[in-house]
Amino acid sequence: MRKMIIFIVLVTISNLHSQTSQLTTKLQAIKNNRGVLGMSVTVIKDKGISYSQGFGIRDVGRNLPVNDSTLYRIASISKMVSAIALMQLYERGLINLDVDISTYLGFQFRNPAFPNDIITTRQVISHTASLRDGNGYDNFLSASYNQTPPPNISTLFLPGGTYYNVDVWNSSKAPAANYFQYANVNFAVIGTLVEKLSNKRFDIYSRENIFIPLGMDASFNIQDIVGFNNLAALYRKNGGNWVAQADNYNGIKPAPINLGQYVIGSNGLMFAPQGGVRTSANDLSKILTALLNGGMYGDSRLLNDSTTALLRKMNWTYNGSNGNNYYGIFNSYSYGQHKTTELLPN
Repeated sequence: MRKMIIFIVLVTISNLHSQTSQLTTKLQAIKNNRGVLGMSVTVIKDKGISYSQGFGIRDVGRNLPVNDSTLYRIASISKMVSAIALMQLYERGLINLDVDISTYLGFQFRNPAFPNDIITTRQVISHTASLRDGNGYDNFLSASYNQTPPPNISTLFLPGGTYYNVDVWNSSKAPAANYFQYANVNFAVIGTLVEKLSNKRFDIYSRENIFIPLGMDASFNIQDIVGFNNLAALYRKNGGNWVAQADNYNGIKPAPINLGQYVIGSNGLMFAPQGGVRTSANDLSKILTALLNGGMYGDSRLLNDSTTALLRKMNWTYNGSNGNNYYGIFNSYSYGQHKTTELLPN
């Protein structure tokens, strides 16, 4: 898991304190005590927002504050969006989650240490397919972002492929073991699969079927973002200074990616299904609201109620030995999302 913490907090509370000023004071204390540069907090109650507040700075170089419309690259929260895209296609009967995923990818998808174990889409989306982020993935990720056209995803997984490295697979835990290993590479596969099934580019499919119906200023493609000047840069503290790590555009939109030679279904990773959504906490809350209300947000249906329930059902639960729970961060996982009872200790 990439060591970048995104402070976009979506909270469901049954009895929000009547005086929001006290909540703001407490959140400001959390920001200060935790050494956070900037954050957005949105509280959902019933079917709408009952509290929204920005804290701190979104752009150090221009000294711009966070407000309630500030957009962030939301990192791994994007996996939830990618999972929703796939489950919409599942609703249309285009995929069986429990058959060999090779059927849909168009090449044999196997862990070479366990060649007789089929791997299913449900395992991939739940991080239990025995995949790992290794040198092969890192090199493939760089090529996906920088080469025109990007390499085909099969070159990462097929022996003899340009980016193949055996370290992308767990050699000691078979897919059949249902062993949890959080890895971004799983969602490289999911993004590609969405393209294969929908015959649309991953960023376009997500925008047309998730973001636009919910009225979100959001996209896996930064060119689509309307409120671009309100985009937060992402920082790490280094030697007492905040150093930009991503999205430090100074209000100037980058040049579009050259997609002239891109083949749909060849490599969805180039649109960052594992972590590339930009959106605000308020707009992200629309997805949360839909998931809390049987797939509905206002008059827009994201998923039907049964699929929404399936999406929220945990596929894996930690029992002390059936996965790597990353120091207690991951104790259950479903489709691009997990549950925690302690976002902050105690």
